[in-house]
Amino acid sequence: MEAQPLNTMWILICACLVFFMQAGFCCLESGLVRSKNSINVAAKNLIDLCFSSLFFILIGLGIFASSGSAIGFTIIDYASLSSHQIAVLFFQLVFCTTAVTIISGAVAERLKLNAFILVAIITAAFIYPLPAKWAWNSILNPENLGFLESIGFKDFAGSTVVHSVGGWVALALLLIIGPRYKRFEKDIEGHNLPLVSLGVIILCFGWFGFNGGSTLAFNDKVPAILLNTLAGAIAGGVASVICSMIKYKKIRIVYLFNGILAGLVSITASCNAISVYTAMLIAAIGSVIAFIGSHLLIKHRIDDAVDAIPIHCFAGVWGTLALALFADYQTLGIENNMFKQFGIQLFGVIAVAAISFLPTLCIFYFINKKFPIRASLKDEITGLNVAEHDAHTELRDLLIELEEHRLLGTFDKHIYVDPHTEVGHIAAQYNKILDKFNEMKQQFDMSVQSKNYFMESMSHELRTPLDEIISKAKYLMESDTENTTENIEQLLESANDISDKINCLHSLSQLSNQEFSINIEEVDIKDIIKKLKKKYQPLAAQKRLKFNIISDSNIPMIQTDAYVLYSILDNLLSNALKYTEFGSFSMHVLVDQELEFKVIDTGIGIDDEKAEHLLDCFTQAHGTADKNKYQGVGFGLNVASQFAEMIQGDLYLDNQVETGSVFTLLIPYGNSLDNDDPDEIKMLNKEKVKSTSTQGTLIETEALDPESIIESDYHILIAEDNKIGQKVAKSMVEKMGMNVDIAENGEVVLEKLRAKDYDLIFMDCLMPKLDGFQTSSQIRRNEDKNTHIPIIALTANTSDEDRDKCTKSGMDDFIGKPLKKEDVSKALNKWVLADREDT
Repeated sequence: MEAQPLNTMWILICACLVFFMQAGFCCLESGLVRSKNSINVAAKNLIDLCFSSLFFILIGLGIFASSGSAIGFTIIDYASLSSHQIAVLFFQLVFCTTAVTIISGAVAERLKLNAFILVAIITAAFIYPLPAKWAWNSILNPENLGFLESIGFKDFAGSTVVHSVGGWVALALLLIIGPRYKRFEKDIEGHNLPLVSLGVIILCFGWFGFNGGSTLAFNDKVPAILLNTLAGAIAGGVASVICSMIKYKKIRIVYLFNGILAGLVSITASCNAISVYTAMLIAAIGSVIAFIGSHLLIKHRIDDAVDAIPIHCFAGVWGTLALALFADYQTLGIENNMFKQFGIQLFGVIAVAAISFLPTLCIFYFINKKFPIRASLKDEITGLNVAEHDAHTELRDLLIELEEHRLLGTFDKHIYVDPHTEVGHIAAQYNKILDKFNEMKQQFDMSVQSKNYFMESMSHELRTPLDEIISKAKYLMESDTENTTENIEQLLESANDISDKINCLHSLSQLSNQEFSINIEEVDIKDIIKKLKKKYQPLAAQKRLKFNIISDSNIPMIQTDAYVLYSILDNLLSNALKYTEFGSFSMHVLVDQELEFKVIDTGIGIDDEKAEHLLDCFTQAHGTADKNKYQGVGFGLNVASQFAEMIQGDLYLDNQVETGSVFTLLIPYGNSLDNDDPDEIKMLNKEKVKSTSTQGTLIETEALDPESIIESDYHILIAEDNKIGQKVAKSMVEKMGMNVDIAENGEVVLEKLRAKDYDLIFMDCLMPKLDGFQTSSQIRRNEDKNTHIPIIALTANTSDEDRDKCTKSGMDDFIGKPLKKEDVSKALNKWVLADREDT
């Protein structure tokens, strides 16, 4: 080959292009790994460049330039070499660094740095020089043919000699060190694919020097070689896109990168002796082989971090064999037939695989036994950036701070914010979340304290009247009959006190869950006034207080919810009675543009600080000093306030601390609630009927007069597990002149029905063995078409949901507990007597 200055310059330019491929490999490999290892991968690229270049110059070039056909060594006298020969050696040097760099990507994220340095030294000094000598020894001296050259082996630019060497060494190392931690539990994605894209473009550009420079002369073959190189990249990329679409129904960008590079590797062996169409065919097949090879490695749990083995080893082998199938033999000076040349190419591939794979496997297998070459699990989880270089990234520092927060469980300290970075913006947003979290935590702690206080107070509030009931009951058992009526009245008073508190608590629960709805009807305020007056006059007399209700004479009928309005006024009067020790309390009902209710007392009053939060749940009017004197939970006014809103009213405090308190309730009257305003309709009608609680029953028929009923043949079955409940219900029904049987659970009900016919069943919903719902369902299943026994539910839970449950189980109606004589009478009139009259 003529050592013309132009040829020498061409070799040097192409060598520089190949050297620049190191930048491409650096971008490719550091982008395909996780960010916690990116610095380590970049460092390995630079370190392998240094160490592989040094030891190739010191040892590898001596092996490559020796005169023996298979092996040898010579000390090179650079002073005696021509500039062209030095350019050729420089070209071989950058080829060697390329082979070593291929290895660094495959073993990324787990191989120790010192172990990789040893891999780079052994590969550059001993492994790569041998295949290079066997295939290309004549480029320095045409008379010295290498071992493979002498039998006719062809590899123009290193599909096998460069790329497969790197792939085989990488495969040997992967078999020793194994896969990354949890690699096959979940796919590991590269952290910066745009950087990978840049790396692929740089490699494509450098490949023009890789293939174009292998002519070692700037001649008429160079343009075709460069065109074939580009065609190989293009065809490989297209083939990989098609493969990805077939398998995944979408383009996975990593396989596009792999396909482009595999196409380039495939045509490297024969790009000087094929047409552009053949180049595209070889490259496309090589891309498919790399695609399949990548999945085969995964199937066999071989973890190649950047798919270096499928791209460089598998596609390199294919490209070397494809030369025998597609290359122009005349251009290459081959006199063999295709079959013989294919055998020679296959032999060359096996020889290079053996000299690359087997020594690496043996050497590092024994080294690993004594000195583990894989990073520890802790270092692998932490990331080799920190473990091997103490190199922190902003993102890594952020993750460390977040992990400290998680481990310590304290979130009151902000993390560091650098306002000029994207990670700093993330940190700032996290600090805002911390502030919101701490604010909500403070509110939660206050809520817990309030609810703890609520539980203590509620326990006391319920225990006090309950203790009174128990004491009075014991007293009645031990005493004579004197004052029995008075004692029973006191028992009922205590029991009603408990019932009122439970009703208020139930209302609060329904309001909190948005389950409470109202029932608008025409209400006579005078009836509510009479009811309140009847309740509070004797209570006021017991405390020696004056009480009165003063109202205008022209109070109209209003459209509102009677239960809700009564509950509000009852709560206000109850508080006035409770907190007034001397003087009086009263209610004034005034008619103006709105209906105005004023509850006035001469009690302890409410200071301004308490008044601000008075309508909040669990807030009480009295101070700390009065806590033991005025026991209470502090949710009554909150319920009253929410009730007032539901009927479009306004409840507020007109505070006068020294003279007591004045609460004012304003509500609209006339037809103000009966309108077509969509917002009001939405508020008032929630597709639910009013929750009846224990204030009454849904039965609307007239009550029976017990005196008008004589002994009859009516048979009533009462299903009730509570002994007292049995006696109360039985007594009420028997006073109506009807025969009564008792069943303590659902199984007994079914037994009695098999033995006797009944006109009606009062069914307690919650019973042992077989409850009221199950029993009713069983009764309905057993009935024939011509019989239907009315079943009336007895339950303390009277919400809409409970009523629906009763209806679905087959019950006809229900009565709230505790039972009232009027309710029982109405039920019997509606479902027994009326039914008999119709019959």
